[in-house]
Amino acid sequence: MEPDPDNAGVGIKRIHPDTDSTVSRLYTGSAYIFMFSTKAVQKQQVPSFEGTCFFVKSIRIRGFFTEVNGIKEISKIKEIHEINEINETNKINKSNGIEKEQEMNEQRKVTQRLLDSSRDLWDAYLEHPFVQGIADGTLDQEKFRFYMVQDYLYLIEYAKVFALGVAKAGDLESMRLFAGYVKQILDGEMDIHRGYMARLGISLADAERAQTALDNRSYTAYMLQVGYEEGPAEIAVSILSCALSYEHIARRMLEKYPEADRHPFYGEWVTGYACEEYHEANEELIALTERLCENMNEQQLRHLEEIFHICSRYEMSFWDMAWEIRG
Repeated sequence: MEPDPDNAGVGIKRIHPDTDSTVSRLYTGSAYIFMFSTKAVQKQQVPSFEGTCFFVKSIRIRGFFTEVNGIKEISKIKEIHEINEINETNKINKSNGIEKEQEMNEQRKVTQRLLDSSRDLWDAYLEHPFVQGIADGTLDQEKFRFYMVQDYLYLIEYAKVFALGVAKAGDLESMRLFAGYVKQILDGEMDIHRGYMARLGISLADAERAQTALDNRSYTAYMLQVGYEEGPAEIAVSILSCALSYEHIARRMLEKYPEADRHPFYGEWVTGYACEEYHEANEELIALTERLCENMNEQQLRHLEEIFHICSRYEMSFWDMAWEIRG
């Protein structure tokens, strides 16, 4: 029976491997099965491609039979084969992506646990009016001016927390990483602030003499307390909330506002925290944290969650402080 060209099904010839003779015809409305012998491929009785059998699901093609050398050839089989290859490639890529994600999650399982413990707070950062104002460029510059001075003062104390990590580190590699962050903050991240302060007419001397707001003082005092009283793992975790949340905020800004990094005033802030260099520094900090937390028990991990959550709450208070210009 010849296939109906208006029917979703298709007639299939199966060629015997030895005689090349047609031994059966299959007809189905839901799938197509193609079986070709090596000889048939060599004689160009069917399109030349590797493999003797493959199965393609849910492809509906009509009216594509032609006569070639006395047998019927499916003229669009190459396209079907290509579709099949694309689908298989997509499956492989998806599988590889899942495997890589699982491997990454395994490598940063402590960090992921900390992030999950404060997910609601981190989502709320993105909706904060101060953050939204930077993202869409509508933030009052007086609010940003206050924020810049306070964040500059914050970074001075923040660098001291890393310095305590150097003092508490139990190995040279950890010392090197903590020390590297001190330099990065003083000679890198603070450059963003110095640039903005120059544009806003604030001298470095004026910034350093400014009164530290209560929320700011409370936050840095807590991190320094962790640094003085606890070990290098706890120090790393106390630092982590600030470092990672700024990248999280800047990159999510760009997802919603792709032009945010081109804003004439706030674009520099967005670029500074969304750039690859900042991301790579954070990846090193994550790796350090994971290594320091490697052999911790459940009780110790819960304590790390507490430190991280408290610092995440302080981050939200810092945004509130900046929005309200709260001294």
